Amino acid sequence: MCVSADELVGRVVERVRELSVGEGQPRPTMAEVFTAEVVRELAALPPGEYEKFKLALEADLLLAGLKVIGLTERKLDRLVEAERVRIEEERLKEPPALLSEGCPDGPGVEGLLVSGGWAVAPGGVVGGGVRVCAGAVYVAGRLVDPERARAYLRVVAWADGEWRQALVPA
Repeated sequence: MCVSADELVGRVVERVRELSVGEGQPRPTMAEVFTAEVVRELAALPPGEYEKFKLALEADLLLAGLKVIGLTERKLDRLVEAERVRIEEERLKEPPALLSEGCPDGPGVEGLLVSGGWAVAPGGVVGGGVRVCAGAVYVAGRLVDPERARAYLRVVAWADGEWRQALVPA
């Protein structure tokens, strides 16, 4: 599902070229170039990739002598941020799943849930179609030390082909 910033720049520039064919043709508008599909793909980009997209798009349009009516960085940012909010709302509507479905042999997974829109497996954590972690990581429990009045979380992670656990201060 994820497209790279460079691919998106190429597609957007190509779309601007298609819409700018011929002398005397009106320049394309932002709405014609940034379709719902393109905006959704931009919203799915990690923040660093999105910034890279904006810089590369500005440079490519400038070098090609192309312009888009109404295109400003601020307008594009607002459009993309609104789409990110919509994507997050859709993701939150998805029902939670049992952690044991993705990590059946993980220690302490019994009864733990994974939020809707997220998937946890030994191969990584995926949220919104984007891999955010290279291995499974979850909190398997809480330990309270009444003598020292401290609480700890038992964190479990898949690393180097095995499950590893650590107690960290809560």
